[in-house]
Amino acid sequence: MEHREKGRLNALLATLAEGSTMGDHYAALEELQVLAEEHMANEEKDGGLLDQLQNMQPNAQHSISVLQYDHQQLRAELAELVGQARALRDREQAFSARFSEHEKAECELMNSVLYTDLGGGD
Repeated sequence: MEHREKGRLNALLATLAEGSTMGDHYAALEELQVLAEEHMANEEKDGGLLDQLQNMQPNAQHSISVLQYDHQQLRAELAELVGQARALRDREQAFSARFSEHEKAECELMNSVLYTDLGGGD
């Protein structure tokens, strides 16, 4: 992995750790999912890092298998986090729209009550 890509992965992880806004978290998780997948796929491909390590040290197979298993677990966990963040974002947007509609209905009713002439006149 290039230094720049590694730096971006670290920046995304820092965004998640900082407790930024929900929108920041969602965007960071989505980008992290793409970059992490590319990163792990490059390590796992034929001739990738894991193959190179295996060729250099054949008795490292158990450790390499553990890392491959970790990749599977990390992918699954990240996919779950992205799904949860997406669901929360969608719920927040729906709540915001519903709350805005509620406030609009209150204003309309208030205007109707306050400014409707019922003919009780002068």
